[in-house]
Amino acid sequence: MSLGGHLTWAEIDIGALRHNYWLIKNKASGAGIMAVVKADAYGHGMVEASKTFIEEGVSYLAVAFVKEGIELREAEIKTPTLVFARPTRDFIGTQIQNSLDVTIADPEDVELVAGAAKRLSIPARVHLNVDTGMSRLGVEYGDVVAVAQNINSKEDLVFAGIYSHLATSDEFDPSHSKIQIQKYKDVIEQIRNEGISPGLCHLANSGGLLNLPDSIFNMVRIGIALYGHNPNPLRQKEDDLLQVMTLKSTVSQIRTVTEGTAVSYGRTWIAGEQTKLATIPIGYADGIDRSLPGKLEVLINGKRFNVVGRVTMDMMMADIGNSDVKVGDEVVVYGTQGTESISISEVAQKFNSISYEITCSVSKRVPRVYVNS
Repeated sequence: MSLGGHLTWAEIDIGALRHNYWLIKNKASGAGIMAVVKADAYGHGMVEASKTFIEEGVSYLAVAFVKEGIELREAEIKTPTLVFARPTRDFIGTQIQNSLDVTIADPEDVELVAGAAKRLSIPARVHLNVDTGMSRLGVEYGDVVAVAQNINSKEDLVFAGIYSHLATSDEFDPSHSKIQIQKYKDVIEQIRNEGISPGLCHLANSGGLLNLPDSIFNMVRIGIALYGHNPNPLRQKEDDLLQVMTLKSTVSQIRTVTEGTAVSYGRTWIAGEQTKLATIPIGYADGIDRSLPGKLEVLINGKRFNVVGRVTMDMMMADIGNSDVKVGDEVVVYGTQGTESISISEVAQKFNSISYEITCSVSKRVPRVYVNS
């Protein structure tokens, strides 16, 4: 397949997205689903993924930044959407005007948001972010009640929800997560004791949903699992999630090299015998980690072949031995071909990474092709 002259593309399986959504829905024990579509839906295409989730009945979306939320609105997606980043003076007006829910992560955020909402005469829906042990973003545990009271006192603010983020929900040791869950329960109880309704309570992320049922409240906030991955690659086989992305390319040239021939920049790989090499038009500008040779394999005609030599910006080479691979044959970098598969979680384990990084790294210049297999 050639898309704009590029012989590389990412197939996004809408059917797998739907499967994962319903698997998560069934595990959520009646809680609402907030689908996290930040970072272009973890590389899968934010608009298309959002539309799929909405068709299946998702009640909320979440993005990292106001810019991403505006992209959804420009695509005529009106589903309630939470922005995770702290509000800023430059963009809070735009955020409110586009009906994007606001994160309150610091006591001083309340006045900023309330002032903007008052000037615009548009009530702002806010979610109080509580730091229960991630130490990244959020109101400190001891300040939560006072901040909640301040939010509740503002006529121009709607207390829409309260959330926190689990730091270790993907790990085998649940001890720190249990501490966070208890702190979260405590702050909700304290807020309710002040006569304040906390609205949507969302703590469970993908790891929480899959591993920590006590982290499920009236909403779950799910990212990577929707796209077919356990957040811990070592736990991938514990669930029935389906990988949504298949990264494909095409053999563009085949050459025979003799023993002693060096391949690619730096001459880091030298043929130990006469062999054939397939040049594949995909490289680090497309999202292939330059450090992967020696670890990375590809599928051609349903068989695994090693990538050799350094990955270049636009191309990489595979040692195909004496196989009958031809120019134009399809190459699968991540995904299934015939009866053989190279999963994203497998690749993540090979170079000590996570599935999130693999899918997010597939660059914008790689066309996304939506299928329903």
